[in-house]
Amino acid sequence: GSGKTNLMQSVILQLAQKHTPSEFTVSIVDTKQVDFGPTFDRLPHLFAKIAHTVQEAGELIGQVEQERLRRQAVMASEGVADWRDLAEPFPLLLLVVDEAADFARTAAMDTLVDVARKGRAFGVSIVLGTQLPSAKVIDAQVRANLPTAIAFQCRTHLESQAILGTG
Repeated sequence: GSGKTNLMQSVILQLAQKHTPSEFTVSIVDTKQVDFGPTFDRLPHLFAKIAHTVQEAGELIGQVEQERLRRQAVMASEGVADWRDLAEPFPLLLLVVDEAADFARTAAMDTLVDVARKGRAFGVSIVLGTQLPSAKVIDAQVRANLPTAIAFQCRTHLESQAILGTG
């Protein structure tokens, strides 16, 4: 009861408490369908409805990528290199994906690669959680573009190596 999902829940709730929806929005993927319940469904900070199936998750991740592309076009048309320098800055958009292993080798993971590689420049960030921290689960480009890694207890030095880069 104190692992990755609880950490993600805590991050979302603390950001929502501290920031208005015009400053912070969140997209949540919860394929277990039980971890992000009514408290999260009612958040005014939701970018879109919480995704509870792999199909819904793929659609939501696609929506986040479309928002990234929209933001990119706005910034290009206004000649702004930093999203926070816009006259009306975009809210930070946080994509939270619990159980990222559900998307290994899917089109959704391919889209996550694009969001991870380019998103931060446009105010789109990702939090991924998985119990299987391997290159087979999380694409190397996604992992390379996540600036922070948090590891709870690892069973093997290989799991630690996959998350933190050290055994």
